[in-house]
Amino acid sequence: MGKLADLLRHPDEIIPMLGMAVAAQKAKRLPQDPSLKFCYDMLNKVSRSFAVVIQQLPERLRDAICVFYLVLRALDTVEDDMALDDKVKIPLLRCFHEKSRDRSWSMSCGYGHYVALMENYQLVTDVFLSLDHEYQRVIEDICKRMGNGMADFIPKEVKTVEEYNLYCHYVAGLVGVGLSQLFASSGLESKEFFRLDDTANEMGLFLQKTNIIRDYLEDIVEEPAPRMFWPKEIWGNYADRLDEFKEAENADRAVECLNHMIANALSHVGKCLEYMSKLKDPSIFAFCGIPQVMAIGTLEACFNNHAVFTGVVKMRRGETAKIMWFMRDHTDLCVLFRHYAKLIAAKAIAMKASDPHREEILEICSQIEETTTARIEADTTYHRRATLEDDAPLPLSTRVLFLIVSLMFGAYAFKLEAAQNIFGVLLQHQYSAVDYINMFIAIVLVLYSIISIVERLTAIRYD
Repeated sequence: MGKLADLLRHPDEIIPMLGMAVAAQKAKRLPQDPSLKFCYDMLNKVSRSFAVVIQQLPERLRDAICVFYLVLRALDTVEDDMALDDKVKIPLLRCFHEKSRDRSWSMSCGYGHYVALMENYQLVTDVFLSLDHEYQRVIEDICKRMGNGMADFIPKEVKTVEEYNLYCHYVAGLVGVGLSQLFASSGLESKEFFRLDDTANEMGLFLQKTNIIRDYLEDIVEEPAPRMFWPKEIWGNYADRLDEFKEAENADRAVECLNHMIANALSHVGKCLEYMSKLKDPSIFAFCGIPQVMAIGTLEACFNNHAVFTGVVKMRRGETAKIMWFMRDHTDLCVLFRHYAKLIAAKAIAMKASDPHREEILEICSQIEETTTARIEADTTYHRRATLEDDAPLPLSTRVLFLIVSLMFGAYAFKLEAAQNIFGVLLQHQYSAVDYINMFIAIVLVLYSIISIVERLTAIRYD
């Protein structure tokens, strides 16, 4: 009922949610080739959102990025496995790039779906070796550089902001660099992307820092020992130990530290917008832009929110679906970034004037608003669009369509004879508890659709 209540509170998310469901089903249609089938099936298991986004890419680039992602996820699995002795882990990280050329190599490590990835790694190797040589070169080079960087940080704590930036460069900035090179190698983007390492790195840092902030609780309670990447140069101003932020009596200091970390992450937004303004291919733009918008949306949800230290804070699924549904170009991207910057600024304004990061956050948000507004106004083709910021009403045709779908679901829920023809199923005229729940949902959806149509007709009448 929680998800239904969310949809009723946000009716503009219904169609995007349906679209996302269709896209998720499409992502589950696997290739016939056994090795490719394993790779895409694994992609669906370890990252459903990435599996959906990657489907937008042209086929000649899609397989390369799928393999790139899985190779780096496997490398990350080695780094994250705290049960692996450092004497085994560090040398393996440094030579892991070689494993994608060894059809016989696999190992057992990690947890959950990552165990299957590691134990069947030879299938990833098969696809890697079938890629164009330029794609292989990029993937191998990034994996080598990342593995060496990860190995350097295994025995040491992240203390300074400089070390924090360097660690994020190794584990995420290099992903941005590698993707840029793959884009250029495919011919879908210009050769300039071979030279955009600095801004590509900023893209990765913004995403990684968002994840590090959001995952505080998950990381601090990890067994057999936590691995934390919040830099001591920041958190040391607020506590003697990083795990003190979990305690209720330290809530105020924890939130101050959290806001400090978010201010640091938001400092990368300008370069991220610059990078994405250079993308020309619509599918690559969506592939890059959607995670970036979700990152600033996540930071907005985390900002000044002590729940980061007690549970999981994330965007609503409907909000995520709306971003994926509506964002089509750089202007849409700027509208969304401006929207979340305004929400963060509104929270900052409501904070006590004595908060040490209030003015810094307001200044960063002001810069984001200024940059995005200038780019929106420079787009002469831009008109009012149905985005998060516009809050434009759903058109009447969409509301009527939703009513029709609701009536079809009602026919199914109430086991009407017509439903047998529509859905091609034989319905038993016996009702279970699930059937009664479906009936209730159908009634709510139909009533809501009718009210929505009446409301829109009334609005049109008085417009």
